[in-house]
Amino acid sequence: MSEKKKGTRIFLTALIVTIVIAVTLYLIFSDGNRNYRGNYAQQDGFANINSYYDYLLENEDDRASYYTSKLYQAFNDHIDYFKSGNDEILLSEFLTQKEMNEIVNSGYLAPALSGAMSGIIFDNPELFYLSFLDLGVSYQESGGFTSNIIEINIYSVSGNFYKTGFNNSLQIEYALSQMEQAREEIYAQMPEGLNDYQKVVYLNDYLVDNVDYDLEYESKDAEDLIHTAYGALVRGVAVCDGYSYAMKYLLNGLGIDCVVGAGYVVNSSGHQEGHMWNYVKLYGNWYGVDVTWNDPTDPFIAFLPEEEVIALKHKYLLIGGEMKVGNGFYSNNRYVQNYIYYFNGGEDYYSYPVPQIETSDFVFPEINYIYNKENDDGSNTIIINASGLKDNYTFAYCYSEDGLSYGDYVVCDNTFTLSEVADSGYYKFRLQTINGQTILESDQVIEIVIENVLEEPEVNPEEEESVAGAGEIYYLEEKVAVC
Repeated sequence: MSEKKKGTRIFLTALIVTIVIAVTLYLIFSDGNRNYRGNYAQQDGFANINSYYDYLLENEDDRASYYTSKLYQAFNDHIDYFKSGNDEILLSEFLTQKEMNEIVNSGYLAPALSGAMSGIIFDNPELFYLSFLDLGVSYQESGGFTSNIIEINIYSVSGNFYKTGFNNSLQIEYALSQMEQAREEIYAQMPEGLNDYQKVVYLNDYLVDNVDYDLEYESKDAEDLIHTAYGALVRGVAVCDGYSYAMKYLLNGLGIDCVVGAGYVVNSSGHQEGHMWNYVKLYGNWYGVDVTWNDPTDPFIAFLPEEEVIALKHKYLLIGGEMKVGNGFYSNNRYVQNYIYYFNGGEDYYSYPVPQIETSDFVFPEINYIYNKENDDGSNTIIINASGLKDNYTFAYCYSEDGLSYGDYVVCDNTFTLSEVADSGYYKFRLQTINGQTILESDQVIEIVIENVLEEPEVNPEEEESVAGAGEIYYLEEKVAVC
């Protein structure tokens, strides 16, 4: 600690926090048996967000979330600082004096630190080189009759926040470049023209085929990189959290929303094992993905037909289910907690929610056929037969006069009805989300012909001679297309 802190009144919690965090991380990320204390994470709508920080910002009316977001920002703003080997954060840069008194005296400090540290690691797989195992906290009080907290300091007992195996920023920059290069090479191998669903499948299969699950590697190498995206993508060796962080890193790089979920599962012997997985947002809906459980061991699949191997690789790919009911993705005794760090023996922690996943598994939708039905009244109805639809999907159409140049897509009226046809022409359809993300387009083109129909005009007998001399009168009868 710096010289300027000498002579001030300092309350250290470093040793307590260090011991508790170290023990807790071992329990959560090792595959031993244990019992958990405390409440479990709840499912939440997670609307329009793709990170736990976004969730905190959306819920800042809750004081715990407010302070957690403030400390998250403090950690985030110091990433380059930590990378260079520095280890102190002064919270007066982020909190007012009133807030520093509230966060300490109202008991928000421990859970907010818990949430900030776990949240920033959950959200940023590229921070694999950071460790908060020996975090310490101190605060200074003003003198006088009534003491006020004038500074809160977060620091590392060991002098830096480097994970084992990293000693300086040059090592870290090199490791970061290795991981980024690995990601770009994976993208380069990906076939062109894949839709988002196919990209998720491809990356799941890549990790299954190229990463080895090896719990013993950590003790052999004296490093904990098997718990990181770096271990999975660069070294090709990982356990569940390494798989999960790698999946998030790869999907987020493609603009596909993905978050990690942490908790435990109950194995066949009835014992609890720490575990991590993913939630992937595909076409506006969330699904569960467990790449670790999709990775069968080589001896197990050696003599299986290819279709059975593929089925094993996709067993926990984009799965639905209900947490409370415990079916689908949650049917294998999967319990979500979504916090990493405990304080005060497990009584103080911040627990994040997880996305509300769909009740049914993802099935890529198909437009099976489109045909034009001519009704008895002369109008037309375009009928689309499709499968795999969700509530947030809608059809849209585009129009062309000549069948060569088309205009912009327009959402069908009331989701499914195209009630007015401007003119004869050609219509193409696509399926998209209500937010405008294209899911698939149909190659089929429907031609609509609006006929000119000759009708006898109603005339006044007294005007018959003058009207008859006016020539033939045509009326346009509009055809109605419904999709």
